[in-house]
Amino acid sequence: MHRLLASFGPIVPQCNPFTCNWGDFNQLISNILGAMVYVVVPLGGLMVVYGGLLMLTSGGKPAQITKGKNAIIAAVVGTAIVFGSLAIVNLVKSVFG
Repeated sequence: MHRLLASFGPIVPQCNPFTCNWGDFNQLISNILGAMVYVVVPLGGLMVVYGGLLMLTSGGKPAQITKGKNAIIAAVVGTAIVFGSLAIVNLVKSVFG
């Protein structure tokens, strides 16, 4: 785990707080989103499995089936939001350099 976290580099860029510029802020946002991808993808997968298990063990109870469907939908929407924000940040970085 430590090796995985070390591969990100520092989350906060190393700079003097009085001389930080746009590139440092840009790197900070990229680092945070990169770390979020490594957290959200496994959690999203686990939530899909959890929702599926709720539906499988529902015994035909509509409330449990709805709860399982909602868990799966929330996992997919949350993962899509993270990937969408990553795409938007990369788009802004490519437009503004």
